[in-house]
Amino acid sequence: GGHDPVKVYAAYKAAAEHYETAAKRAVDMRLKEDAMFMTAESHYFDNAYPKARDAYDALAQKYPSTRYLDKLIARQWAIAQYWEKHADYHYDIPMTPNLWDKKRTYFDTRGHAIKTYENIRMNDPTGPRADDALMATANIYFRRRRYEDADYHYTLLRREYPRSEFQFEA
Repeated sequence: GGHDPVKVYAAYKAAAEHYETAAKRAVDMRLKEDAMFMTAESHYFDNAYPKARDAYDALAQKYPSTRYLDKLIARQWAIAQYWEKHADYHYDIPMTPNLWDKKRTYFDTRGHAIKTYENIRMNDPTGPRADDALMATANIYFRRRRYEDADYHYTLLRREYPRSEFQFEA
């Protein structure tokens, strides 16, 4: 037999709550870091992307050199990509509330994609996704005809990441 998706998501949600409690109570730094990461992962697999993004950010803030950095960046990248693509293909006015899709924020999916790309750069400025995140941000602004914002980010990319594969494009 198959797994009931409702039960699976309920399990992830419950796991997130348990890990959150463990993170708050943990005295040992390593256990706290593990619990914070597992909280974020549980939200991610529950498809609660806004909660996951915030939990990954909290982990990066508390443990800037966390051993989960690569996975954290990969998850934030996936979330930002999802939000960017959703915003490109489902036009909604930024102030229209999202009341039903837990994969998205209540307001301004595109704005949250940009913020998440920014977090990727801040959390791992020398990592392999930093220039990708900057290029993605610039392209979002370009597609929205916000040319000054796009130019700012393309210029930043050219200056900060001279070895980026996006140099010519930017």
